[in-house]
Amino acid sequence: MAQENGREEADNANGVNESEASRNGSSDLPEHLRTEPIPLIDPPAPGPASSLDSAAEAGADAAAEQSSAAPEQETAAPEAAGETEAIQRVSVNDRALSETPPEPGPESAPAPAPEPFPHDSRPAEGAQEVKNSKGKKTGIIIAASVLVLALAYVGIAWFFADRVPADTTVAGVDVSGLTRSDAVDRLATELDDVITSEITVTLGESESAIDPESSGLDFDIDATVDQLVGFSLDPASVFGHLFGRGDHEPVINTDTSALRQSLTTIASDLDDPPVEGEIAIVDGEVEITEPEDGVSIDVDEALPLIVDDWLQGPRPIALPEVTVAPTIDAEKIEQTQKNLVDPLLSAGVALSINDEETEIPVEVIADAASLHLVETTYEVRLDPETVADAVAELLPELGESPKPAKFEFKDGKPHIVPSVTGAGINPEELADVVAEAAVKTGDERHAEMELETTEPDFTTEDAKELGVKERVSSYSTPVPYDPVRTKNLVTGAKNLNGMLIKPGETFSLIEAFGPIDAAHGYVASGVVVNGFTSEAMGGGLSQVSTTMFNAAFEAGMEDVTHTPHSRYFSRYPEGREATLYLPNLDMKWRNNTPYGVLIRAWIDDEAHVELWSTKYWDTKITTGPRTNITAPKTVYNSAPDCVPERGGASGFTVTVQRIVSKDGVRNDEFSRSYSHTYQPWNNVVCGTKPKEKSKDEDSAKSSKSSDSGDSDD
Repeated sequence: MAQENGREEADNANGVNESEASRNGSSDLPEHLRTEPIPLIDPPAPGPASSLDSAAEAGADAAAEQSSAAPEQETAAPEAAGETEAIQRVSVNDRALSETPPEPGPESAPAPAPEPFPHDSRPAEGAQEVKNSKGKKTGIIIAASVLVLALAYVGIAWFFADRVPADTTVAGVDVSGLTRSDAVDRLATELDDVITSEITVTLGESESAIDPESSGLDFDIDATVDQLVGFSLDPASVFGHLFGRGDHEPVINTDTSALRQSLTTIASDLDDPPVEGEIAIVDGEVEITEPEDGVSIDVDEALPLIVDDWLQGPRPIALPEVTVAPTIDAEKIEQTQKNLVDPLLSAGVALSINDEETEIPVEVIADAASLHLVETTYEVRLDPETVADAVAELLPELGESPKPAKFEFKDGKPHIVPSVTGAGINPEELADVVAEAAVKTGDERHAEMELETTEPDFTTEDAKELGVKERVSSYSTPVPYDPVRTKNLVTGAKNLNGMLIKPGETFSLIEAFGPIDAAHGYVASGVVVNGFTSEAMGGGLSQVSTTMFNAAFEAGMEDVTHTPHSRYFSRYPEGREATLYLPNLDMKWRNNTPYGVLIRAWIDDEAHVELWSTKYWDTKITTGPRTNITAPKTVYNSAPDCVPERGGASGFTVTVQRIVSKDGVRNDEFSRSYSHTYQPWNNVVCGTKPKEKSKDEDSAKSSKSSDSGDSDD
């Protein structure tokens, strides 16, 4: 305790001396750094002094003395005894720069150095201030270093801004160190073939190709190079310039819809479709096709693959595939055979129609049966005609067939023969009920149906609606005496008589005549072939054709096709006749009215054709004068069936015009002019043409004859 009290007294004494020294302006600092004390706050009101107050005052004086050696100096304003002092820290350097050092005086002798205060905390604060000062200096150094590095970083970025980084490739093309324009040119040149060529692709063993442009693929060279050059503080860019960028990803603009469309289009070339399972009944036997999986392009997976491999990928590009299972698999085939085919071919089917009963044999069912795929399910169908014919044989007295209405001529006028409804089997209904029963078993293999009333295809009402009520045209041509030829005319006219041409239908003379052969009543007679007289089956039918053509021509019917004779026959109107020769030369016209056209034809000393309908068109027909008159000449015919002919009429050209109108308005579709040139009736000599003699031969022969005295007759 005595030591502690002694130390405390010494400390107090030192503190008093220090305070006194401070008040007198003396310290350990040089004179130009000494400061006057600056009060910080007003002192508190004076109060009774105590030993604790004295100790506190002494400690404050000692701390002020100690801190004078630190970078920052603490000054305390002197106060009355027993009052508290306020402390302010002032920078020595700031004070030194801002104040003039005081003049030295007699009382400014240096004070003795204070002794340390081992138990006081104020010296520790001074040390901390020193440490903070050193930390500030370190921070400034670090900041300066960072600034230098940053400037160097920016400098590097700026220096390399106009060139591609080292060790850089795009789609396999080396563009290291190139300027922007050089890099663009090199990529455009090196990759031109790849960019413009088709992309070969495969799926399995199949191969096809797509066009990059139409597939929406575009290599954006400018955008690609722009990513490699230009000023950038991006670390990847700066370090890339220093250490290389390696393979840089090209910029590819893609129209996904167009690329998808291209892949979908070539799928037909590449896809290997699945083999659908199939079961069929052929000639009563079951045939099965086993199903197999197929493969198709996986378009969703192929889209990014095409883009990635376009510029530098392998060729051909192997497209990803997906397995496509058949719709009809083995299980469905098995179920179809078990549930349909086996019962179908197991036995015949009992059939009840009204009061009649029979059984359709299994052979008939097998012959009529077929399997049809409806979506993903097979169903059995029977051919209606096959089943109906079989039932007709099994029940021949069953039902009555319908009869269509028809036209007959009585007293030269048409009359309608009414249609007759029938009572019979509806073939479609019959096939359906038998097919339904045929896939069942046991007693359920029984089909029932009723006869139904059946209407004919052409009823009485249909006939009335056609408006066949008046003769709209007629035409006749004289028949020369030739019994053989006339027989053909009669047969042909008989086939035409009563024919009905409905609105929009086309009349064909060859079809109307039927087969032109002996079995159908025709005989061989004279014809003109290539300008020479000959014989052929049905000779003379051209007269019926010409007569029919003129009847239709004057009625305003549409002329579909007709061919005039090669030589003119005086019994026909000039330019208005039509020959016939199988199988190519036909005469056709179309009913261009809203009414039916009924044909009446017969042969007497003339060939007659009448058309009955409701008058619709008005026609005006004019025939021009003969032109280009050609005299007959002698020709030779070496054909085995040659018929010699004496020369006759001359050849000529004639023009016929027909104007068709309705209610005074011309119809340009059916109005037109026709021109035709007839050959002359030449003098025909059978055999080859004699060789013409030269003038020298004729002269030598004449001289020899004179010498011998013989005549040349």
